[in-house]
Formats: sequence, structure tokens, C-alpha cells
Amino acid sequence: AYTAGTGAWLLLQAIRAKAAPGTLARMAAYMALDTATGTVPLAGDLVDTFFPGQLLAAKALQKDIETSHWVEDSEANARASGEHERHLETVRNHKSLRRVVYLHD
Repeated sequence: AYTAGTGAWLLLQAIRAKAAPGTLARMAAYMALDTATGTVPLAGDLVDTFFPGQLLAAKALQKDIETSHWVEDSEANARASGEHERHLETVRNHKSLRRVVYLHD
């Protein structure tokens, strides 16, 4: 129950943070594997010890957040005002950024 509950909470936070679909899939896979192996008596304990699914999912979400350029606007407004190109340029100029996320979309 703990693993499924924390996994659902982490995925909810990822959706709220507008995580990329690949990040959501990776997080879901980590949590599904962790939850599925948790039901196996001895092997489940070993997997829980050496495969921290919640930690891996949380780190995937953190990495996704850190590689996003957050904009307090909608994409439609940014395109209409000409700011969209400036945001794309910001992503191109920073090696650590991969995408633009508009918070009002």
C-alpha cells in the first residue's frame, strides 16, 4: 500500500508540474516494478533494498523540472507578443535546458 500510494502521489505531482511524457512513463515504470515485486515474499524485500523505486521516480521528476524553462504565460500569448521566440532562444543558449513550459496552458 505504501509503495502504490507514494507512487501515485509522485505521478500526481509530475502531472501538476507538466512533466514530459517520457518522464511520466519512466516514473510509472519504476513504480510499477517496485509495486509488483513488493508482493513476492523474499525477493520483494531484496528489490526494495536495492531498487528504490520512489527515489528513482523522484529524481526523474527533479531532473525534468531542472531542464525546463518555465514561463508565467500561455503559449498563445507568448506567440502573439513575439516572446515565444525569445523563450526558445533561451533554451537553445542554455545547455541544461531542454524545453519551454507555459504555466497558463
